[in-house]
Parts: sequence; structure tokens; C-alpha cells
Amino acid sequence: MSKGLSPDSVLVSEIITATLRTMDQYLPMDQANQFMYENKIRHLIVTEEEKVVGVLSVKDLVSYYAKSFRMQE
Repeated sequence: MSKGLSPDSVLVSEIITATLRTMDQYLPMDQANQFMYENKIRHLIVTEEEKVVGVLSVKDLVSYYAKSFRMQE
């Protein structure tokens, strides 16, 4: 909860981040990882031809890199 505000009365517009960061789905995961790190964000909107097709989270990155690491063993 944001600063003790009640979820029953607060509007999403009062707490949402105004600037959405996006990245094309065909760019490499390493680039998405670097972009999220540099912009200090935990979620990245994924697009295809400027249409939203998904959301990439830090949890998704951890899972991806853990799976890649296991495959190298």
C-alpha cells in the first residue's frame, strides 16, 4: 500500500508511474536486462509494432537466466 492510503478510496491514477518503459519483443533478453537495470525498473512493457503483447518482470529475468545457467552445466 502506498503511504497508508486505503485501497478502497485511492485511485490508480494517484499512485501509478506516469512514464511507461517499453521494448520491442524481438530485442535480446540481455538488452532488456540492461535497460531495466539502467532505468531502475522492475517491469517492462513488451510491444510488437507498438501494440502491447506482454510484461517482462525481474522475476522473468531471474527465471530465464537460471534456466540458461542450468543448461550450460
